[in-house]
Amino acid sequence: MQLRIHAIILAIMTVGMIQSAERTPIFNPEHYQAFASKAYHHDWQSDLSILPPEIVAHMVQSCDKKVLLSLRLVQKIFAHAIIFNASSLCFNLQLNDSEEWSDTASQLISGLLFSNSLNVTGPIEFNGASYQGYARFYKIAHKLTQLDLGGNSIGAEGAKAISASLPHNTTLTQLNLGGNSIGAEGAKAISASLPRNTTLTQLDLGYNNIGDEGAKAISASLPHNTILTQLNLGGNNIGDEGAKAISASLPHNTTLTQLNLEYNDIGAEGAKAISASLPHNTTLTQLNLWNNNIGVEGAKAISASLPHNTTLTQLDLGGNNIGDEGAKAISASLPRNTTLTQLNLRYNNIGAEGAKAISASLPRNTTLTQLNLRYNNIGAEGAKAISASLPHNTTLTQLHLWNNNIGVEDKQALRNINTQCKIQI
Repeated sequence: MQLRIHAIILAIMTVGMIQSAERTPIFNPEHYQAFASKAYHHDWQSDLSILPPEIVAHMVQSCDKKVLLSLRLVQKIFAHAIIFNASSLCFNLQLNDSEEWSDTASQLISGLLFSNSLNVTGPIEFNGASYQGYARFYKIAHKLTQLDLGGNSIGAEGAKAISASLPHNTTLTQLNLGGNSIGAEGAKAISASLPRNTTLTQLDLGYNNIGDEGAKAISASLPHNTILTQLNLGGNNIGDEGAKAISASLPHNTTLTQLNLEYNDIGAEGAKAISASLPHNTTLTQLNLWNNNIGVEGAKAISASLPHNTTLTQLDLGGNNIGDEGAKAISASLPRNTTLTQLNLRYNNIGAEGAKAISASLPRNTTLTQLNLRYNNIGAEGAKAISASLPHNTTLTQLHLWNNNIGVEDKQALRNINTQCKIQI
């Protein structure tokens, strides 16, 4: 109760400052430092209504420290606002149906725009007028370069509001909308804005259940976007049809360097489609297909494309159950590939025969520096084959063999090898 009385008194004081003077209100953070700290540690709850947004904005603008904005429900806005000695400031803001809240959100955030990094965490509820208020903020964010909205619930409507502002923003380079349930409709909205945006280089749409339809929409925009370099579509329930659409766009895109498709279900057919596009793409350097159920046939397709691709340096095929046959196919392509430096084959049910094939390829490969074979089952025979090949390889620096059913003696034999490669067993 005492804290709340102090808050009311301070609110009256600050309101009086605005009403009694035309000039910008003066705020002395040191005067209220003890109060703010006490309020914060006692889990004091409040909302923005106790202070005019002009006061809060002025307090933020008076601080030269990095500002992190957290839009969460019912949290300690005022206490956070005046703890200026902290390494960061955290504002918690409720967005609801109220137009007043919507306007307040825009005004408060506009006061934070001197910062070039904005991190938004916690659940956000976009309802009614709040969409418009947030979009208004986004359009005037003239200094913002990074916006993190990951792990919220903005949904398709929130994505539409964000996408509507993208063509009007000329500074944002990184946008994280991962884990926001935007669905196919949200992905379509984002896609429509990408050809008209001239600054965004990193876009995270992971874990949004955009499906094949959303993947098709994003893919359609890629040939018309000349800025985006990193795209995360992981965990989106994308199947082979979505993968085919992505594949069709890759030869016509000249900027994308990193593509993350982890935790989808593109299967063998999707892997075949992507493989067919790799020789015709000249920019992609990192491709993540972790846990996509591509199987042996998908691995064979990827293998066939590797000798004809001249840009890919990192390839993740982990968790795809490619088995010994898939490992043999990948191994056969390694001596003919001159760019790949990191290869991940963990969790693939690779046994001794697959390990022997990989071992046979290592002395003839001159670029691979990292090889991950964790959580397979290469056993004693596979370990011995790798031990025999490592002294004849001149580039491998990291080899991961954890959880491969390798006995104590064979582990020691691997440790005793005279090689520059660091072996983790």
